[in-house]
Amino acid sequence: MPSTDHSATRRRLTYVAVGFVTPALVTLIAVVVQAMAIAELPAEVAVHWNASGDADRWGSPWTMVIGAIVVGLVSIGVSAVNYRQLREGTPGGTFRWVSTASAALATATAVIFAGTLVAQTDGDTASPVSLIGIAAIAALLVGAVGWYVQPTDPPAEPGRRVEPMGLAPGGRAVWLHTVTASRGILVVTALIFVFALICMLVAWMNGGSTSALWAAIAIVVITIAAISTIVAYHVRIDSTGLTVRSIAGLPRWHVPAHDIEDVSVIDVRAIGDFGGYGIRFSRGRMGIVLRSGTAVAITRTNSRPLVITIDDAATAAALLAAVSMRAREQ
Repeated sequence: MPSTDHSATRRRLTYVAVGFVTPALVTLIAVVVQAMAIAELPAEVAVHWNASGDADRWGSPWTMVIGAIVVGLVSIGVSAVNYRQLREGTPGGTFRWVSTASAALATATAVIFAGTLVAQTDGDTASPVSLIGIAAIAALLVGAVGWYVQPTDPPAEPGRRVEPMGLAPGGRAVWLHTVTASRGILVVTALIFVFALICMLVAWMNGGSTSALWAAIAIVVITIAAISTIVAYHVRIDSTGLTVRSIAGLPRWHVPAHDIEDVSVIDVRAIGDFGGYGIRFSRGRMGIVLRSGTAVAITRTNSRPLVITIDDAATAAALLAAVSMRAREQ
């Protein structure tokens, strides 16, 4: 079974070994193999194949070398982006997934890029589709080892129980709030939207085909739909329970008061605990995570736990505890 050593030092070292050293090593091996093969290759080699398996694009052998290096650097970059939070002690199993995926990606592409050049040293330009299977096996093996050597993440810290809000008999209370993503997420989503819009305008201005224009429009619509799930949510807590609705109206969730078994306040690190922002699923929980910080954790009787990051989580949790207690007493 995988190790359960929760040492912070071992966690960092194995993350670096899997997410940094492994991609760098397999990329270096691929580049060395490619450099050795280039001496036996013509000035141009096949770099692309059509659906029939015939080469339809040619280029310098160094194109494949550059490709291997770029993917290797991207793999390392993915690990690097998350390393700072890991070093600061952020909990969560996402880091283990990130480093493992980086190592597996670098391995698969290294096999494909290096194998493609080696296969052409004898003049054969057939599609390297057979390399995909070999690359997948190599990536699976490296990924399995990388996953195994990293310690499992310690269990999540228990939430802070809250006292139900004092409500007078027959009294009613409503709590309304709009949860907004952090400034960084808003900037990134705005850039994504602008990029999608530019793609649509370029397709229209260049007189592209109708199908291309509709495809561009579809991309913009999908982008807007995706952005609406990570930008802002309206939250309402009343006698019926909890209602959460995105600014677009959908998606929407309602947790009836009688379905609430327990309520607590927890601290959430978006990347460490849920692997990112938006609607997330992790450790058997569903999360509506727009930022890191305090969150309300709801244990439900008929569904998986729900976590929602929110300002003034203590007040929201206290009211939820009160309405759920009243619902059980009725």
